[in-house]
Parts: sequence; C-alpha cells; structure tokens
Amino acid sequence: MIDRRRIAGVAVVVVLLVAGGGPRSGGRVRADTLDSLPDAVLLAVRDVAWDPGRPNTTVGWCGEASIQMALRYHGIEQTQDAIHRAGNPDHDDLYAYEIDPALDALGVCFVAWPEGETTVDRFVDWIRAHLAGGVPALCGVKLHPDGNPDWTLDHFVLVVGYDRTGLVMNTQLDMDGQILVSYEELVSIESAYAFANRWNIFFGRAILGPCRE
Repeated sequence: MIDRRRIAGVAVVVVLLVAGGGPRSGGRVRADTLDSLPDAVLLAVRDVAWDPGRPNTTVGWCGEASIQMALRYHGIEQTQDAIHRAGNPDHDDLYAYEIDPALDALGVCFVAWPEGETTVDRFVDWIRAHLAGGVPALCGVKLHPDGNPDWTLDHFVLVVGYDRTGLVMNTQLDMDGQILVSYEELVSIESAYAFANRWNIFFGRAILGPCRE
C-alpha cells in the first residue's frame, strides 16, 4: 500500500553534475554526484487537478497538468489548454511522443532520460540528482492492476522530492495528490505506481525552465 503521508523536509539545492551535453541531451549522472546528494529534498510544487473544462472529460490531462505544475515552479503560468494545444496532439490528451513537441513549442528547456538506459535504479538516481539540483522531473508510471499491459506507461506524474525511503510524486489522482512512493514499490509490477514495465523502457523529462538565448 502506498504511504500517503506528506514528506517532511526542505528543498536543498546543490550543484547538479551531469555528464553529457546541453538541455536537450540525456546524460548519465556521475557517481560522485550521487554520493553528495542530500538525504531528502522537497521542491515547493503544489499538486493540481486536471482542467475540468477539457473537451473530453473521459480522458485525463496528466501530461498537461504535470507540465503546468513544472512551469509554475519555474514562475511561468500556462493553462492546461494552451499546453495541450502546444503539443498538437493526435488524441484528446498528450501522449508520450507529444510531450517534447509541447515543451519545445512553449520554449521550455529540459533534459531527456537517455535512451538505452534500462534499469529502474539508474532512472531513480537520475531523477534524484535533478531534484537535488532544484529541478522537477516529469515521469511516466505504470498503474496496477495493469489495464494496458502493452503500454510502457499509463500515467504522467511530476516527481518533486525524495527521502531515504522513496520518491514524492504529484499524481493529480489521489486524495491530496502528493504522495510518497517507496523505492520497493517503484520496481514492483503489483504497485499502484511503478516505473517497472516488461520492456524496461522509462520516460523522464527533467524540466529546467524557460530556455535562454
């Protein structure tokens, strides 16, 4: 069962050292960076609900809401409708392949989880390193029981913190929205929120904020 208590702590900003290139490139987090991370980080990002005025209320705007939360953290106000339209989606909500175009159209810089990395542990380390640098991460999760076994993700969340036991996610779904999901749950195919999937393909975008010229 998910621990729904809010994590206590303060956001600690440290220098984020990532091997690799610029804002659109992936990068492997260096081992010495992981050794220097604080024990707990919690960014000041309030959970938000899906826009009740979305055209099709039978689908959720989890991608739109997650991007909206990340932009608010960086001091940018955008409606979920504007974010939705920025992705020029083929569906009534943003799919994974439409997240990057939406961020690009909105002038938002981000670091993409590098393709080819295939372990949950590495993915969690990558997320924690960005959080320690004051950067929230938009991530895809599987929801169990799994109604879509052929999908690598079912839902988007904004990861806004961590402690020694797990990651803090703004889910838009639970009673208070913000929950602590244990590291054990993240690798379980029975957990309500998990990164684990049978392909070991993970979706993560560390949202850096507005691009600068």
